[in-house]
Amino acid sequence: MAKGEKQIKYTEEQRVEIVERICLLYESQNASVASCCQACGITDRTLNLWVDADSELAERYKKAKE
Repeated sequence: MAKGEKQIKYTEEQRVEIVERICLLYESQNASVASCCQACGITDRTLNLWVDADSELAERYKKAKE
């Protein structure tokens, strides 16, 4: 995020939807997690923060990585 840029807040429902889209992209394409995150409008750092904070998101992400 650029300096002075407003941080976007996501609801729990939005986070679940975004993580699901990232996982689907990752599973269906020969792409990196970072590029899948970028396609969904977040950074891979944000994804990692969300996954670390929510066990359900972590489980979904783990399945996609396998």
